[in-house]
Amino acid sequence: MSTETVKRANTPVEYTPHDLIELRKCSEDPVYFIKNYCKIEHPSEGLVNFTLYPFQEEMIRAFYEHRFVLTENSRQSGKTTCAAAYFLWYAAFHDHKTILIVSNKASNASEFIHRVRVMYEYLPFWLKPGVTSTGWNAQSVGFDNSSRIISRATSESSARGLSLSLVFADELAFVRDNIQEEFWAALSPTLSTGGSLIVASTPDGDSNLFAKLAREAQSGLNEFKYFKYIWTDVPGRDEAWKKSEIMRIGPDKFLQEHECHHLSSGSILVSSLTLQQRIHVEDPIKILKEFKIWAEFERGKRYILGIDPATGTGSDFSVIEVFEFPSMIQVAEFRDNTTSSALLYKAMKSIIKFIEINGCEIYYSVENNGVGEGVLALLEADENAPMNAEFITQENSKRPGFVTTNRTKLKACLTLREMIEDGTIKIKSDAVLTELKNYIRTKRGYQAKDGATDDAISAILIVIRILEEIIQFDDEAFAMMTDKLDEDYFDENKASNEDDYAMPMVL
Repeated sequence: MSTETVKRANTPVEYTPHDLIELRKCSEDPVYFIKNYCKIEHPSEGLVNFTLYPFQEEMIRAFYEHRFVLTENSRQSGKTTCAAAYFLWYAAFHDHKTILIVSNKASNASEFIHRVRVMYEYLPFWLKPGVTSTGWNAQSVGFDNSSRIISRATSESSARGLSLSLVFADELAFVRDNIQEEFWAALSPTLSTGGSLIVASTPDGDSNLFAKLAREAQSGLNEFKYFKYIWTDVPGRDEAWKKSEIMRIGPDKFLQEHECHHLSSGSILVSSLTLQQRIHVEDPIKILKEFKIWAEFERGKRYILGIDPATGTGSDFSVIEVFEFPSMIQVAEFRDNTTSSALLYKAMKSIIKFIEINGCEIYYSVENNGVGEGVLALLEADENAPMNAEFITQENSKRPGFVTTNRTKLKACLTLREMIEDGTIKIKSDAVLTELKNYIRTKRGYQAKDGATDDAISAILIVIRILEEIIQFDDEAFAMMTDKLDEDYFDENKASNEDDYAMPMVL
C-alpha cells in the first residue's frame, strides 16, 4: 500500500485545534463529512468534490436514522456513490463494525470498494483511520478500529459466517429470483441480532422479491422506511433529456429505469404499461365473508356473473366475478381456495338472490370442465334454483355452461386484452391485477406463471364469453362486442375441431 495515500494502522497523528473540531463535526454528521471531505471520480471532469444533491442528502440521512431502508432509484442517480461515502464514514467513526456490500455482479461489488478507496485516499491524513495490513484489496477495506467493509456478489451464502452490523443490498432487483429468495432467507437470522439493512435498486420486473418488498414498504406492511427517487430529482434532467432518453431506450424502459415503475417481464397478456394506465385497484365498500363488493346493486340494472369452480383443497381458487352491464364495471368478487362445489353453489345462489332482491336482471354461467360439472349437477337438481336469473350456455353445445378449449380460451383472452386496452372493462380487484401481471404466453395460449394463479381471470373469461353469446338478442352487447370478434365467430363452418374437446385444466 502507498504510504502517501494510505495511513498505516496505529500511526500516531498530531491534531491541531481545527482538526479536533472538524473530527467532532464529521463524527456527528455523515452529510457534513461527505460534503466537506469526500472526493469522487467524475466521468468527464475527473476528480471533484462530492457535492450532494438534496435528494442524496435525504437518502444518506435515512441510512443514518433508520435501521431498515428501501430505496428505489432512477438509473445514474448516484445511489452507489452515496452509499460508498456513507459506509466509509460509518466504518471510520464506529468501532468493531462489519459492513457487507452485496451486488448483482462481482464486478459491481469490486467497483463499490474502488469508490470507497478513492474517497479514503483523498481524505486529509489526520482524518483517515489506519488501514490494517490485510485490509486493502479489491474485495475489502479494514481499519485499525476493527471495522471493515466487505463486498461480495449476491448469493445464498453471501452473509454466512459474518457477524454483520450493516448490510447494503445493491441492485437486488437484478439478481436472479431464486438467488434473491435464498439470500433473503440466509440473511434474516444474521440481522435478528440487531444489524441494519439498506436495500437499493432500480426496479426490474414486478414479481420478484425486491418488487414485493417495495410494495410492502410503500404500504407500511414491513419494517422498511421507503424512499423513491426518479429522474426529476436529479438536477439537469429536463424534458429535453427525457425525450432523448425515451428515443434511446423506449417508453417502457424509461418508465422502469427512470420513473421506477415495476413492469412485468415476459410475454404477458396485457402490457405492464397498459395495466398501470387502465387498471385502478380500489378498496371494496363492503366485505361479506368471502365477497368483496365495490358498488351497490342498483334497481333496474343488469349484471353478469362468471363462475370458475375449483376443488376447494387449497391449491386453486373458486371465483365468482360480477360486472355491471353494459358499463362493464367490476362490482363484486367471491374468491376462496377452500370452498367445495356445494359451498360454491350456495355462494352463487346467495349473490344471485342478493342482486335479484334489488330488482336487477342477471346473466350467469359456469365453466363446466371438470369441477364445474359438480356445480352444474347441483343446479340441475335444485328445486329452488334461481328462476329469474338467465343461465347462459355456449351455442350449439350439448352441455350446459361453457366448455373451455385452447381455442375458445385464447379468443376470450385476446378479447379481454382489447377490452382492457380500450377501457371497455373496468377492473377494481387487486387479485385480478396480480393475476394479470403473471399471466403469460405459452405455446398453446396463456396461463399463470409457475407459482401464480389465474382463477379470477378464468372467471372473467366466462363473463366475456357470456357477452359473446348474448349479442344474439341484446343490442347493447352486440354494439359492444362485434368490433372485438373476428369473422370466424359468425361462421360456424370455420370453427376448429378442437372445440369438441375440453382443454385439460391445471388444478
